Amino acid sequence: MLRAGLIPICSLAQHRAREIGYLIRHTGARAHLVEAAFRDYDLPGFAAGLAAEHESIAAVVVFGDPAKAREGQHSYEELLASVDPGDAAEQTRSWPSDPESVGVFQLSGGTTGDPKVIPRLHCEYAYNARAWAQSWGWGPGTVVLHATPMMHNAGIVVSVQSAHLTGATVVLVPRIDVTLFAEAIAAERVTDTMMGIGLMTRIVEHPDADRFDFSSLRRVFFAPSVASAGDQAERLFGCTVVPLFGAGEGIFLTAPDDAPEQARKSTCGAPLSPLDEIRVLVPGTEDEVSVGEIGELAARGPYTIHGYFRAPDRNRDAFTSDGFYRTGDLTRAHVIEGVVYYSHEGRITDNISRGGEKIHADELEALLVRHPAIAEVSVVGMPDRLLGERVCAFVRPSGDHTPTVAELGEFLLAEGLAKFKLPERVEIVDDLPRTKVGKVSKRDLRTLIAETLEKEAVDG
Repeated sequence: MLRAGLIPICSLAQHRAREIGYLIRHTGARAHLVEAAFRDYDLPGFAAGLAAEHESIAAVVVFGDPAKAREGQHSYEELLASVDPGDAAEQTRSWPSDPESVGVFQLSGGTTGDPKVIPRLHCEYAYNARAWAQSWGWGPGTVVLHATPMMHNAGIVVSVQSAHLTGATVVLVPRIDVTLFAEAIAAERVTDTMMGIGLMTRIVEHPDADRFDFSSLRRVFFAPSVASAGDQAERLFGCTVVPLFGAGEGIFLTAPDDAPEQARKSTCGAPLSPLDEIRVLVPGTEDEVSVGEIGELAARGPYTIHGYFRAPDRNRDAFTSDGFYRTGDLTRAHVIEGVVYYSHEGRITDNISRGGEKIHADELEALLVRHPAIAEVSVVGMPDRLLGERVCAFVRPSGDHTPTVAELGEFLLAEGLAKFKLPERVEIVDDLPRTKVGKVSKRDLRTLIAETLEKEAVDG
Protein backbone atom coordinates (compact mmCIF):
# COMPACT_ATOMS: atom_id res chain seq x y z
CA MET A 1 0.00 0.00 0.00
CA LEU A 2 2.82 2.42 0.83
CA ARG A 3 4.53 1.70 -2.48
CA ALA A 4 1.30 2.43 -4.33
CA GLY A 5 0.77 5.71 -2.49
CA LEU A 6 -2.26 4.39 -0.61
CA ILE A 7 -2.80 5.31 3.04
CA PRO A 8 -3.71 2.47 5.40
CA ILE A 9 -5.99 3.28 8.36
CA CYS A 10 -4.79 0.98 11.13
CA SER A 11 -7.88 -0.45 12.79
CA LEU A 12 -8.39 -3.76 14.57
CA ALA A 13 -10.31 -6.79 13.34
CA GLN A 14 -12.16 -6.63 16.68
CA HIS A 15 -13.55 -3.16 15.94
CA ARG A 16 -17.23 -3.02 15.04
CA ALA A 17 -19.73 -0.62 13.49
CA ARG A 18 -19.24 2.17 16.04
CA GLU A 19 -15.47 2.34 15.59
CA ILE A 20 -15.16 1.49 11.87
CA GLY A 21 -18.13 3.65 10.91
CA TYR A 22 -16.55 6.64 12.64
CA LEU A 23 -13.23 6.07 10.86
CA ILE A 24 -14.90 5.82 7.46
CA ARG A 25 -16.81 9.06 8.03
CA HIS A 26 -13.83 10.93 9.48
CA THR A 27 -11.29 9.95 6.82
CA GLY A 28 -13.51 9.37 3.78
CA ALA A 29 -12.05 5.87 3.42
CA ARG A 30 -12.36 4.41 -0.08
CA ALA A 31 -11.75 0.72 0.60
CA HIS A 32 -12.32 -1.73 3.44
CA LEU A 33 -9.90 -4.67 3.77
CA VAL A 34 -11.01 -7.65 5.88
CA GLU A 35 -10.03 -11.22 6.65
CA ALA A 36 -12.20 -14.03 5.30
CA ALA A 37 -12.10 -15.86 8.62
CA PHE A 38 -11.65 -14.09 11.95
CA ARG A 39 -12.61 -16.22 14.92
CA ASP A 40 -16.37 -16.75 14.67
CA TYR A 41 -17.24 -13.40 13.15
CA ASP A 42 -18.33 -12.77 9.55
CA LEU A 43 -16.12 -9.83 8.58
CA PRO A 44 -17.07 -9.88 4.86
CA GLY A 45 -20.73 -9.63 5.85
CA PHE A 46 -19.90 -6.86 8.32
CA ALA A 47 -17.99 -4.97 5.60
CA ALA A 48 -20.91 -5.36 3.17
CA GLY A 49 -23.23 -3.69 5.68
CA LEU A 50 -20.87 -0.78 6.26
CA ALA A 51 -20.29 -0.30 2.52
CA ALA A 52 -24.05 -0.02 2.03
CA GLU A 53 -24.20 2.72 4.68
CA HIS A 54 -21.17 4.75 3.56
CA GLU A 55 -20.97 6.09 0.01
CA SER A 56 -17.20 6.68 0.15
CA ILE A 57 -16.45 2.92 0.27
CA ALA A 58 -15.85 1.95 -3.35
CA ALA A 59 -14.33 -1.50 -2.77
CA VAL A 60 -14.21 -4.28 -0.19
CA VAL A 61 -11.23 -6.64 -0.43
CA VAL A 62 -11.35 -10.03 1.31
CA PHE A 63 -8.12 -11.77 2.33
CA GLY A 64 -8.12 -15.55 2.62
CA ASP A 65 -10.86 -17.83 1.34
CA PRO A 66 -12.24 -16.33 -1.94
CA ALA A 67 -15.51 -18.19 -1.35
CA LYS A 68 -16.21 -15.97 1.67
CA ALA A 69 -16.34 -12.78 -0.42
CA ARG A 70 -19.86 -11.41 -0.87
CA GLU A 71 -21.35 -10.28 -4.17
CA GLY A 72 -19.51 -7.21 -5.41
CA GLN A 73 -16.53 -7.75 -3.12
CA HIS A 74 -13.01 -8.58 -4.34
CA SER A 75 -10.86 -11.51 -3.34
CA TYR A 76 -7.26 -10.43 -2.79
CA GLU A 77 -6.01 -13.61 -4.46
CA GLU A 78 -8.12 -12.91 -7.55
CA LEU A 79 -6.84 -9.33 -7.69
CA LEU A 80 -3.24 -10.57 -7.58
CA ALA A 81 -3.90 -13.06 -10.36
CA SER A 82 -5.36 -10.31 -12.56
CA VAL A 83 -2.30 -8.03 -12.35
CA ASP A 84 0.63 -8.27 -14.73
CA PRO A 85 3.81 -8.46 -12.57
CA GLY A 86 5.71 -6.16 -14.92
CA ASP A 87 3.04 -3.47 -14.76
CA ALA A 88 2.85 -3.74 -10.97
CA ALA A 89 6.62 -3.39 -10.61
CA GLU A 90 6.65 -0.30 -12.82
CA GLN A 91 3.76 1.35 -10.94
CA THR A 92 5.36 0.83 -7.52
CA ARG A 93 8.99 1.48 -8.44
CA SER A 94 9.40 4.61 -6.28
CA TRP A 95 8.05 5.94 -3.02
CA PRO A 96 5.65 8.92 -3.02
CA SER A 97 7.60 12.03 -4.02
CA ASP A 98 6.73 14.10 -0.92
CA PRO A 99 8.38 12.74 2.26
CA GLU A 100 6.12 15.00 4.32
CA SER A 101 2.94 13.42 2.95
CA VAL A 102 0.85 11.09 5.10
CA GLY A 103 2.08 7.49 5.04
CA VAL A 104 -0.15 5.86 7.65
CA PHE A 105 -3.18 6.79 9.71
CA GLN A 106 -2.79 5.47 13.25
CA LEU A 107 -5.42 5.52 15.99
CA SER A 108 -4.71 7.32 19.21
CA GLY A 109 -5.01 5.72 22.63
CA GLY A 110 -5.99 9.17 23.79
CA THR A 111 -8.68 10.60 25.97
CA THR A 112 -12.00 10.67 24.18
CA GLY A 113 -14.61 8.20 23.02
CA ASP A 114 -14.08 8.63 19.30
CA PRO A 115 -10.45 7.76 18.49
CA LYS A 116 -8.25 10.59 17.31
CA VAL A 117 -6.68 9.86 13.94
CA ILE A 118 -2.91 10.30 13.83
CA PRO A 119 -1.40 11.24 10.45
CA ARG A 120 2.07 9.67 10.49
CA LEU A 121 4.27 11.08 7.73
CA HIS A 122 6.72 9.09 5.60
CA CYS A 123 9.66 11.14 6.90
CA GLU A 124 8.60 10.66 10.55
CA TYR A 125 8.34 6.90 10.22
CA ALA A 126 11.59 6.62 8.27
CA TYR A 127 13.47 8.61 10.92
CA ASN A 128 11.82 6.74 13.81
CA ALA A 129 12.59 3.31 12.35
CA ARG A 130 16.21 4.12 11.51
CA ALA A 131 16.81 5.67 14.93
CA TRP A 132 15.38 2.57 16.61
CA ALA A 133 17.38 0.12 14.49
CA GLN A 134 20.62 2.08 14.87
CA SER A 135 20.25 2.34 18.65
CA TRP A 136 20.35 -1.48 18.89
CA GLY A 137 22.75 -2.19 16.04
CA TRP A 138 20.20 -4.09 14.00
CA GLY A 139 21.24 -5.57 10.67
CA PRO A 140 21.07 -8.73 8.53
CA GLY A 141 21.87 -10.95 11.54
CA THR A 142 18.98 -9.61 13.62
CA VAL A 143 15.80 -11.68 13.96
CA VAL A 144 12.80 -9.84 15.44
CA LEU A 145 9.68 -11.58 16.77
CA HIS A 146 6.57 -9.45 17.10
CA ALA A 147 3.78 -11.03 19.14
CA THR A 148 1.39 -8.08 19.54
CA PRO A 149 -0.98 -6.53 16.96
CA MET A 150 0.99 -5.33 13.94
CA MET A 151 -1.32 -2.38 13.28
CA HIS A 152 -0.09 -0.48 16.32
CA ASN A 153 2.69 2.07 16.10
CA ALA A 154 5.16 -0.27 17.84
CA GLY A 155 4.46 -3.08 15.39
CA ILE A 156 5.08 -0.87 12.38
CA VAL A 157 8.11 1.03 13.71
CA VAL A 158 9.84 -1.39 16.09
CA SER A 159 9.41 -4.49 13.97
CA VAL A 160 8.44 -4.13 10.33
CA GLN A 161 10.05 -0.86 9.25
CA SER A 162 13.18 -1.14 11.40
CA ALA A 163 13.80 -4.64 10.12
CA HIS A 164 13.09 -3.85 6.46
CA LEU A 165 15.32 -0.76 6.47
CA THR A 166 18.30 -2.68 7.89
CA GLY A 167 18.01 -6.14 6.33
CA ALA A 168 16.85 -7.83 9.54
CA THR A 169 14.27 -10.64 9.65
CA VAL A 170 10.74 -10.36 11.08
CA VAL A 171 9.06 -13.43 12.58
CA LEU A 172 5.28 -13.47 13.06
CA VAL A 173 3.00 -15.77 15.02
CA PRO A 174 -0.72 -15.98 14.17
CA ARG A 175 -1.90 -15.31 17.72
CA ILE A 176 -0.57 -14.67 21.21
CA ASP A 177 0.07 -18.22 22.35
CA VAL A 178 2.87 -19.26 24.71
CA THR A 179 3.79 -22.45 22.86
CA LEU A 180 3.79 -20.80 19.42
CA PHE A 181 5.85 -17.92 20.81
CA ALA A 182 8.46 -20.20 22.40
CA GLU A 183 8.65 -22.52 19.39
CA ALA A 184 9.15 -19.57 17.02
CA ILE A 185 12.01 -18.19 19.14
CA ALA A 186 13.79 -21.55 19.16
CA ALA A 187 13.18 -22.42 15.49
CA GLU A 188 14.06 -19.01 14.02
CA ARG A 189 16.79 -18.14 16.58
CA VAL A 190 15.07 -14.89 17.47
CA THR A 191 17.40 -12.22 18.88
CA ASP A 192 14.97 -9.42 19.84
CA THR A 193 11.32 -9.43 20.86
CA MET A 194 8.74 -7.27 22.60
CA MET A 195 5.98 -8.30 24.97
CA GLY A 196 3.63 -7.13 27.69
CA ILE A 197 3.07 -8.27 31.24
CA GLY A 198 0.29 -10.67 30.24
CA LEU A 199 2.36 -12.79 27.86
CA MET A 200 5.32 -12.82 30.21
CA THR A 201 3.12 -14.01 33.08
CA ARG A 202 1.68 -16.78 30.93
CA ILE A 203 5.19 -17.94 30.00
CA VAL A 204 6.34 -17.92 33.64
CA GLU A 205 3.34 -20.01 34.69
CA HIS A 206 3.47 -22.42 31.74
CA PRO A 207 4.18 -26.02 32.82
CA ASP A 208 6.89 -26.35 30.13
CA ALA A 209 8.62 -23.02 30.87
CA ASP A 210 11.82 -24.71 32.03
CA ARG A 211 12.10 -26.62 28.75
CA PHE A 212 11.67 -23.66 26.41
CA ASP A 213 14.82 -22.65 24.50
CA PHE A 214 15.37 -18.90 24.79
CA SER A 215 19.13 -19.06 24.35
CA SER A 216 19.17 -16.98 21.14
CA LEU A 217 17.55 -13.94 22.77
CA ARG A 218 19.68 -10.83 23.28
CA ARG A 219 16.92 -8.44 24.36
CA VAL A 220 13.30 -8.40 25.42
CA PHE A 221 11.59 -5.01 25.11
CA PHE A 222 9.11 -4.66 27.92
CA ALA A 223 6.75 -1.97 29.22
CA PRO A 224 7.77 -1.71 32.89
CA SER A 225 4.27 -1.52 34.37
CA VAL A 226 5.16 -3.81 37.30
CA ALA A 227 8.30 -3.09 39.32
CA SER A 228 9.35 -6.71 39.83
CA ALA A 229 8.60 -7.79 36.27
CA GLY A 230 12.00 -6.81 34.83
CA ASP A 231 13.90 -9.06 37.24
CA GLN A 232 11.49 -11.91 36.66
CA ALA A 233 11.80 -11.58 32.88
CA GLU A 234 15.61 -11.54 32.97
CA ARG A 235 15.66 -14.74 35.03
CA LEU A 236 13.22 -16.36 32.63
CA PHE A 237 14.84 -15.36 29.34
CA GLY A 238 18.47 -15.10 30.41
CA CYS A 239 18.99 -11.83 28.54
CA THR A 240 18.71 -8.08 28.99
CA VAL A 241 15.22 -6.69 29.53
CA VAL A 242 14.89 -3.23 27.99
CA PRO A 243 12.20 -0.78 29.18
CA LEU A 244 10.06 0.81 26.49
CA PHE A 245 7.43 3.54 26.50
CA GLY A 246 5.88 4.68 23.26
CA ALA A 247 2.92 6.66 21.97
CA GLY A 248 1.16 6.32 18.64
CA GLU A 249 1.78 10.04 18.31
CA GLY A 250 5.53 9.46 18.23
CA ILE A 251 7.78 9.78 21.27
CA PHE A 252 9.75 6.72 22.39
CA LEU A 253 11.53 6.32 25.73
CA THR A 254 13.96 3.45 26.24
CA ALA A 255 17.25 2.58 27.93
CA PRO A 256 20.29 1.45 25.86
CA ASP A 257 22.27 -1.69 26.63
CA ASP A 258 24.88 0.26 28.61
CA ALA A 259 22.33 2.13 30.76
CA PRO A 260 22.66 1.69 34.55
CA GLU A 261 20.61 -1.15 35.98
CA GLN A 262 18.61 1.34 38.06
CA ALA A 263 17.51 3.10 34.87
CA ARG A 264 16.54 -0.16 33.17
CA LYS A 265 14.64 -1.54 36.15
CA SER A 266 12.90 1.52 37.61
CA THR A 267 12.24 3.86 34.65
CA CYS A 268 10.96 3.78 31.08
CA GLY A 269 14.28 5.16 29.87
CA ALA A 270 15.39 8.31 28.07
CA PRO A 271 14.29 9.70 24.67
CA LEU A 272 15.24 7.51 21.70
CA SER A 273 16.70 10.38 19.65
CA PRO A 274 19.05 13.18 20.69
CA LEU A 275 16.69 15.48 18.77
CA ASP A 276 13.74 14.58 21.02
CA GLU A 277 12.74 17.31 23.47
CA ILE A 278 10.94 16.47 26.72
CA ARG A 279 9.15 18.71 29.18
CA VAL A 280 7.37 17.68 32.39
CA LEU A 281 4.48 20.09 32.84
CA VAL A 282 2.05 21.00 35.57
CA PRO A 283 -1.13 19.39 34.12
CA GLY A 284 -3.28 21.87 32.27
CA THR A 285 -0.52 24.49 32.05
CA GLU A 286 2.72 25.15 30.19
CA ASP A 287 4.71 25.48 33.42
CA GLU A 288 7.42 22.89 34.07
CA VAL A 289 7.72 21.04 37.36
CA SER A 290 11.02 20.57 39.19
CA VAL A 291 13.16 17.47 38.61
CA GLY A 292 11.78 14.67 40.75
CA GLU A 293 8.22 16.00 40.81
CA ILE A 294 5.35 14.32 38.96
CA GLY A 295 3.90 16.12 35.95
CA GLU A 296 2.56 15.55 32.45
CA LEU A 297 4.98 14.20 29.84
CA ALA A 298 5.14 16.52 26.82
CA ALA A 299 7.32 15.90 23.78
CA ARG A 300 8.49 17.48 20.54
CA GLY A 301 10.83 15.99 17.95
CA PRO A 302 11.48 14.63 14.46
CA TYR A 303 8.98 11.77 14.69
CA THR A 304 6.32 13.23 17.03
CA ILE A 305 3.21 14.54 15.30
CA HIS A 306 2.24 18.20 14.94
CA GLY A 307 -1.52 17.65 15.03
CA TYR A 308 -4.37 15.18 14.70
CA PHE A 309 -6.23 14.72 11.42
CA ARG A 310 -9.19 17.09 10.95
CA ALA A 311 -9.34 17.92 14.67
CA PRO A 312 -8.65 21.63 15.29
CA ASP A 313 -10.47 21.70 18.64
CA ARG A 314 -8.58 18.69 19.97
CA ASN A 315 -5.28 20.05 18.69
CA ARG A 316 -5.71 23.22 20.74
CA ASP A 317 -5.82 21.11 23.90
CA ALA A 318 -3.33 18.42 22.87
CA PHE A 319 -0.38 20.69 22.06
CA THR A 320 1.37 23.54 23.82
CA SER A 321 1.63 26.93 22.16
CA ASP A 322 5.11 26.00 20.86
CA GLY A 323 4.19 22.57 19.55
CA PHE A 324 4.91 20.11 22.37
CA TYR A 325 2.53 17.15 22.31
CA ARG A 326 0.78 16.59 25.65
CA THR A 327 0.77 12.80 26.11
CA GLY A 328 -1.72 12.64 28.97
CA ASP A 329 0.79 10.43 30.82
CA LEU A 330 2.19 11.36 34.21
CA THR A 331 5.94 11.08 34.57
CA ARG A 332 8.82 11.87 36.92
CA ALA A 333 12.37 12.78 35.87
CA HIS A 334 15.28 10.93 37.52
CA VAL A 335 18.93 11.91 37.16
CA ILE A 336 20.97 8.68 37.16
CA GLU A 337 24.73 8.93 36.59
CA GLY A 338 24.25 12.30 34.96
CA VAL A 339 21.53 11.23 32.50
CA VAL A 340 17.83 12.11 32.81
CA TYR A 341 15.47 9.12 32.66
CA TYR A 342 11.69 9.16 33.04
CA SER A 343 9.37 6.86 34.98
CA HIS A 344 5.69 6.32 34.18
CA GLU A 345 3.45 7.42 37.06
CA GLY A 346 -0.03 6.83 35.63
CA ARG A 347 -2.32 8.86 33.39
CA ILE A 348 -4.09 12.15 33.74
CA THR A 349 -6.83 11.08 31.40
CA ASP A 350 -9.31 8.37 32.17
CA ASN A 351 -8.21 5.50 29.97
CA ILE A 352 -8.20 1.79 30.67
CA SER A 353 -5.38 -0.27 29.18
CA ARG A 354 -6.64 -3.82 28.65
CA GLY A 355 -3.84 -5.95 27.25
CA GLY A 356 -2.34 -2.87 25.63
CA GLU A 357 -5.62 -1.81 23.97
CA LYS A 358 -6.88 1.56 25.18
CA ILE A 359 -10.53 1.77 26.25
CA HIS A 360 -12.09 5.19 26.83
CA ALA A 361 -14.14 5.34 30.01
CA ASP A 362 -16.20 8.27 28.77
CA GLU A 363 -17.24 6.37 25.64
CA LEU A 364 -18.59 3.51 27.75
CA GLU A 365 -20.27 5.84 30.23
CA ALA A 366 -22.02 7.78 27.45
CA LEU A 367 -23.47 4.52 26.08
CA LEU A 368 -24.27 2.83 29.39
CA VAL A 369 -26.23 5.77 30.76
CA ARG A 370 -28.75 5.15 27.95
CA HIS A 371 -29.65 1.82 29.56
CA PRO A 372 -33.09 2.15 31.21
CA ALA A 373 -31.94 0.47 34.45
CA ILE A 374 -29.02 2.89 34.98
CA ALA A 375 -29.40 6.26 36.69
CA GLU A 376 -25.67 6.98 36.91
CA VAL A 377 -22.53 5.07 35.96
CA SER A 378 -18.78 5.46 36.27
CA VAL A 379 -16.26 3.22 34.53
CA VAL A 380 -12.74 2.52 35.82
CA GLY A 381 -9.93 0.05 35.28
CA MET A 382 -9.55 -2.76 37.80
CA PRO A 383 -6.16 -4.49 38.27
CA ASP A 384 -5.55 -7.73 36.38
CA ARG A 385 -2.30 -9.70 36.46
CA LEU A 386 -2.57 -10.91 32.85
CA LEU A 387 -4.06 -7.94 31.02
CA GLY A 388 -2.93 -5.12 33.30
CA GLU A 389 -6.49 -3.83 33.64
CA ARG A 390 -10.06 -4.94 32.96
CA VAL A 391 -13.20 -2.82 32.79
CA CYS A 392 -15.33 -2.31 35.90
CA ALA A 393 -18.61 -0.35 35.83
CA PHE A 394 -19.93 1.19 39.06
CA VAL A 395 -23.69 1.52 38.58
CA ARG A 396 -26.35 3.42 40.53
CA PRO A 397 -29.61 1.79 39.38
CA SER A 398 -32.63 3.86 38.36
CA GLY A 399 -35.06 1.44 40.01
CA ASP A 400 -35.30 -1.98 41.63
CA HIS A 401 -33.69 -3.85 38.72
CA THR A 402 -29.90 -4.27 38.95
CA PRO A 403 -28.28 -4.83 35.54
CA THR A 404 -25.78 -7.70 35.15
CA VAL A 405 -22.51 -7.96 33.24
CA ALA A 406 -24.20 -10.10 30.57
CA GLU A 407 -27.12 -7.67 30.21
CA LEU A 408 -24.86 -4.64 29.81
CA GLY A 409 -22.62 -6.52 27.39
CA GLU A 410 -25.58 -7.42 25.20
CA PHE A 411 -26.74 -3.81 25.29
CA LEU A 412 -23.34 -2.43 24.26
CA LEU A 413 -22.86 -4.95 21.46
CA ALA A 414 -26.23 -3.83 20.05
CA GLU A 415 -24.80 -0.29 20.08
CA GLY A 416 -22.02 -1.49 17.74
CA LEU A 417 -19.21 -1.50 20.32
CA ALA A 418 -16.17 -3.78 20.04
CA LYS A 419 -16.38 -6.81 22.34
CA PHE A 420 -13.01 -6.21 24.06
CA LYS A 421 -14.37 -2.94 25.50
CA LEU A 422 -17.24 -4.54 27.42
CA PRO A 423 -17.36 -4.27 31.24
CA GLU A 424 -16.21 -7.48 32.93
CA ARG A 425 -17.52 -6.56 36.35
CA VAL A 426 -20.47 -4.50 37.60
CA GLU A 427 -20.51 -3.02 41.09
CA ILE A 428 -23.92 -1.80 42.30
CA VAL A 429 -23.74 1.26 44.56
CA ASP A 430 -26.26 3.54 46.28
CA ASP A 431 -24.17 6.56 45.33
CA LEU A 432 -20.85 7.39 43.70
CA PRO A 433 -18.04 9.07 45.67
CA ARG A 434 -17.49 12.74 44.88
CA THR A 435 -14.62 15.20 44.91
CA LYS A 436 -14.88 18.56 46.69
CA VAL A 437 -16.20 20.12 43.50
CA GLY A 438 -18.87 17.46 43.06
CA LYS A 439 -17.28 15.34 40.34
CA VAL A 440 -17.22 11.54 40.59
CA SER A 441 -13.95 10.50 42.25
CA LYS A 442 -12.41 7.93 39.93
CA ARG A 443 -9.46 7.64 42.31
CA ASP A 444 -11.75 6.46 45.11
CA LEU A 445 -13.49 4.00 42.78
CA ARG A 446 -10.18 2.51 41.60
CA THR A 447 -9.06 2.15 45.21
CA LEU A 448 -12.38 0.54 46.15
CA ILE A 449 -12.30 -2.08 43.41
CA ALA A 450 -8.61 -2.86 44.05
CA GLU A 451 -9.34 -3.42 47.75
CA THR A 452 -12.37 -5.55 46.91
CA LEU A 453 -10.34 -7.76 44.58
CA GLU A 454 -7.58 -8.14 47.20
CA LYS A 455 -10.13 -9.19 49.83
CA GLU A 456 -11.74 -11.68 47.45
CA ALA A 457 -8.31 -13.17 46.70
CA VAL A 458 -7.59 -13.61 50.41
CA ASP A 459 -11.03 -15.06 51.15
CA GLY A 460 -10.68 -17.43 48.20
